[in-house]
Amino acid sequence: RFKDPQEFFRRMRMRGITVSPNVKPGQLLVNPLYQEMAAAGVFVREQDSERPAIGAWWGGPGSFFDYTSPEARAYWKDKLKKTVIEQGTCSVWNDNCEFESLVNQDDRVAGDGLGGSIGELKSEMANLMCHITVEAIAEHDPGVRPFVVCRAGHSGIQRYAQTWAGDNYTSWASLKHNIATILGMSLSGVPNQGCDIGGFYGPAPEAELLVRWVQH
Repeated sequence: RFKDPQEFFRRMRMRGITVSPNVKPGQLLVNPLYQEMAAAGVFVREQDSERPAIGAWWGGPGSFFDYTSPEARAYWKDKLKKTVIEQGTCSVWNDNCEFESLVNQDDRVAGDGLGGSIGELKSEMANLMCHITVEAIAEHDPGVRPFVVCRAGHSGIQRYAQTWAGDNYTSWASLKHNIATILGMSLSGVPNQGCDIGGFYGPAPEAELLVRWVQH
């Protein structure tokens, strides 16, 4: 869809727009780089083998990166720089970072040499992914301020990313819940928090609902 990403990003910058590409913490089985990544041992592994664990993505089955592995972090940072940041952006949107589609919570992770299961350490993954992203942007261009967006994270995520209140439904009830969620996040020390204004899915919002969401 974007035959020349560098030129597209350049034109956006001329208009004062920073492009924030959406990045998932894994790889589809059909991706040409999947076998290279599997051989590098960068994925969460099955409970009883060294094979990559398989979960579901929007585009089909795939595997998740194990950010508790130093080798996987280094591999991810290198690919992120080459395929996203070097195209001309200082912003990345880290999405689907909950690792929820790995059904077997006993699938294994490196745990920085200590080992562990994805059930034990999945809450670490979003923070680590965003930490790597901030480092990658800063290393590529020390003169810019990285802006990272993320859909997950535990205490401390505010050091690395803005978060938002998930994929909400277009309704007054969702707006009510968004207000409570964002206030709660702010009281918990996460000051940059948002939601999908107008809803992520559902009917088009009525005029007043959209206005109230924007005001919020």
